[in-house]
Amino acid sequence: MQRWIALALVVILLLGSVGSALVWNHRRNRPDKVWVPLPLSPESSDDARKTFARQLDKELRKTSVLLGVATDVHLAEKLGLPSAEAAADELGKRLFVEIGQANMPMSKIPSLNVGVNGKSKEHALLGQIAERLMKDVKRVIGAKEQQSPSF
Repeated sequence: MQRWIALALVVILLLGSVGSALVWNHRRNRPDKVWVPLPLSPESSDDARKTFARQLDKELRKTSVLLGVATDVHLAEKLGLPSAEAAADELGKRLFVEIGQANMPMSKIPSLNVGVNGKSKEHALLGQIAERLMKDVKRVIGAKEQQSPSF
């Protein structure tokens, strides 16, 4: 009788550890999305927003921009890809520019969300890519870089 109890305990522990490993793996591979909202004027029309989104998407999908982001973030080695060009191609597949809303203290305003798709386990990397993409967004729209004050 004691052997059966010991065997049942081993089976339960084995099933529990396998089950928890499967849940952990599933959570790490869920789809994830990281973006930076670019606030737009509430008075702008939907057509103007869509046109701006298409133009920005076209500019960000240029090979030179994607290659610059891929090399700055070291995307090839972090994703295990053979070259920076392959990383730029993968980034082009994951990049998105969409119209959304940004939460402001008093209300929600329209925004343009610029970011990348990926997996939950790549969340930190997706954040780095989105931040780096904003440098190119600022260049495209003509915004100046903010300099930190020197004390």
